[in-house]
Amino acid sequence: MQRTIKIADKEVTLKATAYTLVVYQAEFDEDMFIAQDKVLKAINGDEVVISKIDTLYTLKILWALIKTADESLPSFNDWIKDLPEVPMVELYSDNISLLTANMITHSDIAGSVTPKNAEGTVTGKEE
Repeated sequence: MQRTIKIADKEVTLKATAYTLVVYQAEFDEDMFIAQDKVLKAINGDEVVISKIDTLYTLKILWALIKTADESLPSFNDWIKDLPEVPMVELYSDNISLLTANMITHSDIAGSVTPKNAEGTVTGKEE
C-alpha cells in the first residue's frame, strides 16, 4: 500500500509493507503492532477522538512508512527536529489505513491456533 501526502508543503511517499515492521523495530527497538494498537485507541466508530491521538506513536509510524519508501530519510530524531509543523488530525484521519496497514491479515492460520494462557497451558479445551 502506498500513498503520497503533503507534510510542511513537501510531498512525501508513505509505503506500508512487511519491511515497514523491520524499519520500525530497528529504529525504535519495539514492535510496531504495539504502536499501532495505541494509534487505534483514538478511533471511536467512524470518528477520531482528538484527545486520544497518541502523537508520538503516530509520528513514529509515519516516519517508518516514509523510511520504507525512501531509504535516505534521516533517523527519527533528525527528521522530527527539522519538521516545522505536522497537521496531526488531518494526517491521522486521512492515513489511518496506512498507519495500521500491517495489522490486517489475509490468512486462515488464526483458525488453527490453539489459545494458551500465561502459563503456557492450552485453554478452551474440554477434558
